Amino acid sequence: MPNGMTAEPLETQNAMFTFKNREAKFLWLPGSLPQADTFKISYLVKVDTTVAGKVFIQGQFVYIKDNERKTFKLNPIAIEVINNYGVLAENYNQGDTTLLAENNAGNTGGNKTAGQDIITQTPAEGITRTIQINGNVALVTVTVNKKGVGGSFAKIEEKLPPQFEAIADKDGGSVYTFTDNTAKFLWVNFPKDSIMTVSYKVMKSDASDISPDELKITGKFSFLQGTETIELPINNAGEQTPVLAENQASSTQSEENQTTAENSTQNEEAIAENNQKNQEAEGIESKPEASPVFFRVQICALAKKQRSVSFVKRVYRIHKRVYLEDHEGWRKYTVGNFKEYKGARDYRNYLWKRTPAKDAFVSAYNNGVRITVQEALMISNQKWIK
Repeated sequence: MPNGMTAEPLETQNAMFTFKNREAKFLWLPGSLPQADTFKISYLVKVDTTVAGKVFIQGQFVYIKDNERKTFKLNPIAIEVINNYGVLAENYNQGDTTLLAENNAGNTGGNKTAGQDIITQTPAEGITRTIQINGNVALVTVTVNKKGVGGSFAKIEEKLPPQFEAIADKDGGSVYTFTDNTAKFLWVNFPKDSIMTVSYKVMKSDASDISPDELKITGKFSFLQGTETIELPINNAGEQTPVLAENQASSTQSEENQTTAENSTQNEEAIAENNQKNQEAEGIESKPEASPVFFRVQICALAKKQRSVSFVKRVYRIHKRVYLEDHEGWRKYTVGNFKEYKGARDYRNYLWKRTPAKDAFVSAYNNGVRITVQEALMISNQKWIK
C-alpha cells in the first residue's frame, strides 16, 4: 500500500490476515486453503487525508506446487484519490505512490524505495541468521558467505518450535519444503555466488504475536565436497559463526571417522550373519558402490518396545539381513543396500505382497546418514518411479 493507506479484513476465506509495513497479507496454513476452484477474498482500504492523486496497489499470489514455490503477480490497481480536504501532510511523498508502478515496469532508478536508501552490508565469511519480528509475523533470513562452495548439492535446514509455521519468502533458486517443523531449502547445483541469501516468514498457528524468547531456531547448512557431506551450524547474527574454509577439513575428517566406525560395525554384523541363506526369489539386493547415496526398505519402527533383529525377522518373515538404527527417538528396522531407487522400490513391493510388512517404505541415506528420498534422488541424479 502507498503511504497513508491501511487495510482491514472483510472476507478472508479461512486465511490469517495481517497488515504490517504497508503490506496486507492473507496467509493460509497447510490444509486451510479453500477447496473450491474459485473463491474471493476482500479487504477494506482506509485512506488518510494526506493522500491525493493517482496511487497504485500491487499484489501477488504465492503458492507451493510439487514442492516448488510459484508466484503469480497481479496487475497493479490504479486508484484516483480525490482530496476534499485540500491539504497534504509535510511527510507525504508523491514518489511513494508512483514508485510502485515504476517497479512493476522495471523502470526503477537506483536502489531506493519509499524515499529511503537501501544499505547493503557484507557479512563476515560464514553462515548467519537474522530474525525480524513484526507483531505476529517474523522474517528469518539466512546468509551463506561461502568460499569454495558451489556447483554441487547443498541444503539449508531450519528447525522451528512446534507451534510455528513457515512459508518461503526468497528461495534463492532452491526447492523449498516445510515438514516436521523444518524449513528446508534444497539445491541440486548450489549457486556459485560469493554470498547466498534465503528467507522465510514465520507465524504461530494461532496467529498471536511472537516474542523473541519463544522463536528458538536451530539450523545447519550442508553441502557435498566430493563424496563427503560437510555440515555446519547456522547461528544468529552476532554469535560466533563458522568459517567455511576452516571447517571443511575438520568436518570432512569427522565424517570419515564416523563412516569408518559405521563400516566396521556393519562388517561385524555381516560376519555374524554370513551363514544365513538368502531365500528370496525376488528383490535382488544391489551392492553399494562408491557413491555415498543408497536406499533401504524400512519394515517397522518402535518407540517404546525393544525387539531384537532376530525377532523382527521372524515376525515379518524376512530372510535378508535386517539393520537396526536409532533415529529421532525410534528404533527403526531396515533391509537392503540398494544403489538405485528402483531396486528398493521393487523389493518394497515384494514385501507388500509376500510378507506381513504391509507398511514397508523406501528410506534413503547419504554416507550412512538418513535423508529424504527426494534429496537422495537429487544427489544421485535418479528419477522417482511409482
